[in-house]
Amino acid sequence: MTQGLILAAVQAMCLLLLLVGTAPVDAVRPVAAVLVAAAAAAGAWALATMGLRHLRMTPDVARGAPLLQHGPFRFVRHPMYLSVLVGVAGLLVQRFSWARAALAALLVADLALKIRIEERRLSERFPDYEAYRRRTRRIVPWVL
Repeated sequence: MTQGLILAAVQAMCLLLLLVGTAPVDAVRPVAAVLVAAAAAAGAWALATMGLRHLRMTPDVARGAPLLQHGPFRFVRHPMYLSVLVGVAGLLVQRFSWARAALAALLVADLALKIRIEERRLSERFPDYEAYRRRTRRIVPWVL
């Protein structure tokens, strides 16, 4: 199994386990609902911008995919990862436990590794990526 597939499997496992432990909808906390809704909206915007055919769970660059620098990609280089992290924050607010926090920490580490691999591949594929990287934040607009 390749490194990218292992990272994708860890991501999927963490998300599944975090979702399984989520409280029923009738007990939703407002802050959690706002975070999850924001995550869904950000993910939908990124997906609409990139197109479903370019979506990858692994840190691979899809064949024929352009270097996106519009839509949410003008603010952050990895809006899909941002949406996952905001959604996980919502799930933790909804129902906190140290076990769920550990899963979230594992997911953050996993996504950090995926980003490093993906950015290396994007740099190899697109000559303009370095300039894009210098002017656009990785995950959090205007911060990180």
